[in-house]
Amino acid sequence: MKHHQFLLCLALLGVILLWSGCDDEDLTDPDCTVDIPVISTNVLCGNEPYYFENLDEPQAGNLPSLPFNCTTSGMERIVRIDEPADGDFYLQLYVGVAATVHFQVFGANCEDNVVPITGCLQSDAVAVSERIVSANDFEDVYVVIDYTLFTSANHLADYVLGPDEFIGVAAIDELPQTDAIDYRDQSSTYEGPGRLAFSCDGGTFQRVIIGSCNNKADVYAWAREMGLPISEAYQGEGGTTVALDIPEGMSPNAVGGMGDKPLTKPRRPKADSSDFFIEEDYIIEVSTLGNGLFDGNDISIPEEALPCLAYQPRNGSRPGGGNVIVNMIDSGIEIGGAFNDDFQGFIYQDEYESAFAQPGLFGFDYLRGDFEPNDEIGHGTATAGTVIGDYRGDAPLTVFHSKIFGINGLASYFGAVVATNEAVDMKSTIINMSWGIPLEEAPQALTCAVQRAASQGVVIVTTAGNENANIDAAPQWPGAFGLQNGFENVITVASMQYPNNNIDEDPVKASFSNFSNQRVNVAAYLTSQSPAFMATDLDDFDYIGGTSISAPLITRSLAAYLGPNGGGLALWTAERLERSSQLNSLGQVYEGLYLPVCSGF
Repeated sequence: MKHHQFLLCLALLGVILLWSGCDDEDLTDPDCTVDIPVISTNVLCGNEPYYFENLDEPQAGNLPSLPFNCTTSGMERIVRIDEPADGDFYLQLYVGVAATVHFQVFGANCEDNVVPITGCLQSDAVAVSERIVSANDFEDVYVVIDYTLFTSANHLADYVLGPDEFIGVAAIDELPQTDAIDYRDQSSTYEGPGRLAFSCDGGTFQRVIIGSCNNKADVYAWAREMGLPISEAYQGEGGTTVALDIPEGMSPNAVGGMGDKPLTKPRRPKADSSDFFIEEDYIIEVSTLGNGLFDGNDISIPEEALPCLAYQPRNGSRPGGGNVIVNMIDSGIEIGGAFNDDFQGFIYQDEYESAFAQPGLFGFDYLRGDFEPNDEIGHGTATAGTVIGDYRGDAPLTVFHSKIFGINGLASYFGAVVATNEAVDMKSTIINMSWGIPLEEAPQALTCAVQRAASQGVVIVTTAGNENANIDAAPQWPGAFGLQNGFENVITVASMQYPNNNIDEDPVKASFSNFSNQRVNVAAYLTSQSPAFMATDLDDFDYIGGTSISAPLITRSLAAYLGPNGGGLALWTAERLERSSQLNSLGQVYEGLYLPVCSGF
């Protein structure tokens, strides 16, 4: 017996020794035959969703058996999340169907040891981002997704499933760190976020804009149907515009349906929806010194032109009406500086009042939400200084400052659209826009606002841009509206200069200026004298160069022919403009039209 016990002990010892000599790698898991889409989490920006289509058909493949305890339609979809770095990740759903989505996350080893990581979650939003934690205890992480179509009990209609509807799934390990601009001040009475974050790719803000040119359309109903938080909203005579926040790390382009997958189309209201639009909240960048603008002190200005470009303001605003009103949608005006008294002489004094316009004030700050449009970068001070610098009309001149650009030289598209509509409402004579949005197609909300300005007889003067580009091929807006049918109120301005510094010769296009004889109405000189930003005394002037200055040169000349001054565009063209054979023959400006630097002297 003892002999047998001894042999048994030796055998057991051998087994133990053999076991201890095996590596974990020598042990293989049973084959997992699950066949479902795998979602990667290792891309922080631009993670392309996996799209489930044909939502009325069962998912193909060998699906794991999971205890999904949400409301089910029998058409649930399952994905596997691939190796979250630390076990935590953000699940992203792009919901291109008018439905409540139900979803649940499970951990497992293939189909064994299945454990729910979350309970049943649900959302009515078109974009869903959910942080999932403690997924690192499992070899496999599965997400089950199902949907319930909206009904008229809680939504706009009893929706039916369309043939092109879908659910997109993506995931990221962590939220991207993006830049932002300061926005609403806490003391402001106007609602809005304290900061506006950039999208992941930095091209837009992290929100979309929905709206309609029809002021009777119920845009708010559409916003509710989208299920996203309202960032801020505007409603006026020109229609309704609503900004909706997009979850961090998700693509505003994908959510807005501007790509191949129109997320929002299934949720449009069934009535009066044809004139609704949705766009990204584009980041608008204004030209600054070294970035589109240059120091005009470094260029040679013809001696004969200096008196014609001199800053000599006159005929400021008066109470009681009868003013020509120029609305500068720009970066504001320097308040409290050396030239404050000059600028004060042109403040708004008409009777019209609104949430954005009050008599006796400089204008409105659409960033901070207050009535102090104080310039932080100098661009607005230079453009407004150019307008008042040599205005020669008989009627008094008002310059209203609609500040949309802040300290970074950036503005939101939402702010630009609201400022344009408000400029029309206050019966501006001219709106000066020394900026542009580079897009292949015209942005819809801005198109509505510009066309509305035309219907009210408001002229818009804007820049061609400073990239030495043909804006037929590389359009920027509103400049590319110039000379187009239905936009006869838009005057797009290029910059010109005189060869050999001789103002008697035909001018040529400034080297930096954009051009197009199909879209650019007129050229003006490339610089003018204006008060220096943060000047220390009244002898402190600048010559800033760029189409940003050429446009207000046209504005101040044209202002003497519009509004209470009478005349009109045709008379101004006949009396003030000339034709350059160079600008015409090279196809740079319509019929080679330009404003001579000393026109009117």
